[in-house]
Amino acid sequence: MSGGADEFALQPTEHFKRRGGKAYVWLTWLSRYLSGDDVCHWKLWFKARHKYQKIVDPTFDSAEYERKHNAMVKMRAERLVAAGYEVALEHELKWEGQRAVAAGRIDILATKTRRPPLLPEVLIDDVKTGNKHNRDFHQVMLYMLVHTKQLDADARAAGREYAEPVEMIGQVIYGEAIVPVSADNELTPANEKKVTNLLKIAGSNDAPEWKPSRRECEFCDIPKTCCPKRIEPEATKSARSEAF
Repeated sequence: MSGGADEFALQPTEHFKRRGGKAYVWLTWLSRYLSGDDVCHWKLWFKARHKYQKIVDPTFDSAEYERKHNAMVKMRAERLVAAGYEVALEHELKWEGQRAVAAGRIDILATKTRRPPLLPEVLIDDVKTGNKHNRDFHQVMLYMLVHTKQLDADARAAGREYAEPVEMIGQVIYGEAIVPVSADNELTPANEKKVTNLLKIAGSNDAPEWKPSRRECEFCDIPKTCCPKRIEPEATKSARSEAF
């Protein structure tokens, strides 16, 4: 395919090597494609299939982020427990196909049993410390989708064709602001198809076409030694005028 691996000999070097087993995809990566933040499928394919020396942002304080995020998750979880929910933190998700595995961690998975005819409630919360982004909404949708797949798998293991019905609610938590994610509106065959198409790309033996852009490359952690098409950031040049 033009622009893909045929123009770049992907031989293991000191900078990267092939990951063993199936392609491994974090659901947070997919959220950026669903939201339109990312368009370069080569990046998804490479990240899912290789281990490499990542570019590290020296301005990002990971320790401070963890402290702030953990404190917000703890506060949110305490509120849910007080409201009668059973709460699990860092609930792991995994959805495995023939060539790729999609994985993620839900910040808060809360459940509540209610009297019939009300269905049991499943609450999926993802806590954010920064500004609102469209990809956050899609991240929660992905968590909801994969969790329904896990519930169905558990049901089949117990001898049932499908899981018992539940009322599933997704939420992105920005401090006191909450953005809801509707299962009825978002867990559709069309959205599931978008997700499986991305996973097919990640699991393919053939590299997709590169689609580098200055904006996307700036936030990509794949270095030039692994991606010859990478556009390196440049200092902004300033024009000068005597008119003002």
